Amino acid sequence: MNDQATIFFTFAAYICVPSEFVMFKKILNGFIDHPVLTSIFVADFGILLFHRPPFFFSLAMFTALIAMCMYFGQKLALFKA
Repeated sequence: MNDQATIFFTFAAYICVPSEFVMFKKILNGFIDHPVLTSIFVADFGILLFHRPPFFFSLAMFTALIAMCMYFGQKLALFKA
């Protein structure tokens, strides 16, 4: 595919898709851009969800999870125009 066709189809995809898909694509691209933080986030979330760590350790992990969520929220800026 040539460059003009790629640009056209990319532009058409942004126009034709619902805004939820665009937001999901931004989140996915943000996770891909930060692989180390993403792996820590997924591991932390999985351990908290499927295991029962001790209380203080789970409190520290939950604090780290909230901090990563705030970082990704600041970095992605999903609701900016």
